[in-house]
Amino acid sequence: MSALIRAELLKIRTTRTGWWLIATMLGLTALTVWLSIWSFGEPGVILGPDQEVVTLLSSAHTPWLLMVVLGVLVAAGEFRHHTATATFLVTPRRERVIAAKLGAVAVIGLAVTAAATAITLAIALPWLAVQGEQVSLLRGANLTLLGGAAASIILWGFIGVGLGALFRSQLAGILALIGMVVIEVTLETFVPSVERWLPFSADHALTVASTSQLGGLLPMWGGALLLAGYGLAFAAGGTALMLRRTSHDIHIVGGPAPADPVDGEGHRTQSLTHDSSRIDTSAKLSGVPS
Repeated sequence: MSALIRAELLKIRTTRTGWWLIATMLGLTALTVWLSIWSFGEPGVILGPDQEVVTLLSSAHTPWLLMVVLGVLVAAGEFRHHTATATFLVTPRRERVIAAKLGAVAVIGLAVTAAATAITLAIALPWLAVQGEQVSLLRGANLTLLGGAAASIILWGFIGVGLGALFRSQLAGILALIGMVVIEVTLETFVPSVERWLPFSADHALTVASTSQLGGLLPMWGGALLLAGYGLAFAAGGTALMLRRTSHDIHIVGGPAPADPVDGEGHRTQSLTHDSSRIDTSAKLSGVPS
């Protein structure tokens, strides 16, 4: 499994889109911190020291949305770039491929979280010090806030992988995320009793439950489990659909197989070398055991 995860990480590292998304996540994190600091000086905005700290540290949660997009690209990109067949020839078990993608997204999520947290603290702590506020990162509430943001970013990446596997299209996966927002807002309006069980409410419980006075939210651990459940459910659904599809539903790398040759009497002869050579070549190129 570790070899599969390394292969997935290699795919992400060798695509410019992945790097652009990560750079954008970190850039938006820095922008969010600066905008929060700027808003503190606006007329009518009166926040206590603790509220300012919570607002600034919450900026570390900024990358969550683009992490969903990255997860969608990781899963659906196989079909967009017609590399799915090569991947599944090397690793026929679809569930292992999806698990590797989840593992790769978790690794990237940890790295993004660490970088986003470092950027947030590098901007926020000096400003708070100038304001005469001493912030202890070892304080329980602060650690909980940063830990919840980290878990949220990773779990939204899982949801992205699940959406990409389920729809096999980058655009459809992103549109499905927008659909989730519309559905949740609608349900919150007309069936408020189910609000706490919806994905974005689960995220709210995970990231601000420890610092918010809002009622009706799940406990922090409940929000984490529910958000993870959504991601794994989408991933399981995508895997199940892949298992039901035949190999003819997936684009063959390099185009369709050539027709079987015809002998001197006009009869077609079976070509066994094409598929076997394709499998051998795919395995050599990937270097990943099935």
